[in-house]
Amino acid sequence: HLHRIWGQVFTFDMTTMGAWVSDLGLSIGQIPVGEKSNEIIAIPKLLRTLQLQGAIVTIDAIGCQKRIAAQIRRQRGEYVLN
Repeated sequence: HLHRIWGQVFTFDMTTMGAWVSDLGLSIGQIPVGEKSNEIIAIPKLLRTLQLQGAIVTIDAIGCQKRIAAQIRRQRGEYVLN
């Protein structure tokens, strides 16, 4: 049931951020984080590459930003920011 999956955004290392589908144990996206950038800038870029309709996205404290939550909702996803 790929239309309704739990997922999370996480950092692989200091230069790559990815999206992970917990139910499937599958990485569904990665994006480089520039040396003069950070996760707050990279998360929206990564989210734009994903189909979020019907998905529940979890992001840790770094992603607890109003504009990130609004983007998830615009893409018709749900979120849990913790």
